[in-house]
Amino acid sequence: MQSIEILDGKIVAHYSSSELPLPRKGGEVKEIDDLTNGAVVGTLVSQIDETGRLLDSEELEANGTLTKGENETIVYEDGSYVVKADYTSKHYWKKETGIPIEFQIGDTPDDTMTDVEKTDGQAVWKNGAWVLENDVLAERIREERSRILADTDHMILPDVPIKNKDGILRYRQELRDITLQETFPRSIEWPVRPQGGQYDIS
Repeated sequence: MQSIEILDGKIVAHYSSSELPLPRKGGEVKEIDDLTNGAVVGTLVSQIDETGRLLDSEELEANGTLTKGENETIVYEDGSYVVKADYTSKHYWKKETGIPIEFQIGDTPDDTMTDVEKTDGQAVWKNGAWVLENDVLAERIREERSRILADTDHMILPDVPIKNKDGILRYRQELRDITLQETFPRSIEWPVRPQGGQYDIS
């Protein structure tokens, strides 16, 4: 016959031919059939009342048996309630890849993760932030410069009557010289497109 007792603060089951008494918090002897309402083998004695009823998580919080803090929750596990980390509603990303993390109850962030979202696919994590490497920035600036130059190509053709053609030529040279700026590519000053550039049909 299965009998139970309190051992090291938990309800423990025994299999033997003789019955073992079950001491309760109040000191009285109970039999296994008296365990009701969820108090099972493995339940902490501190989580049952004098009648053997398993207290719920709200009762355990109210009487101070369990206390949950920020990013924690109370769950029922192996016969008793326990406090576990709960980051399931939080958003974290892997620093190495920028892939979002899906937390399970009990999981906690570590130093391979950040709560700062990676919003640029080419960014890398450095010195506590997502940053673009110099070669990536330089390539993007050159692509933008090429687009602007292409937009003004037609203005410098010899047979196109454009006002302020000299200004357009200077502007295009300033665009080419962007890479010579001391702060390139981390920070650059784009040249201002000159006034004019309209067709001269007078």
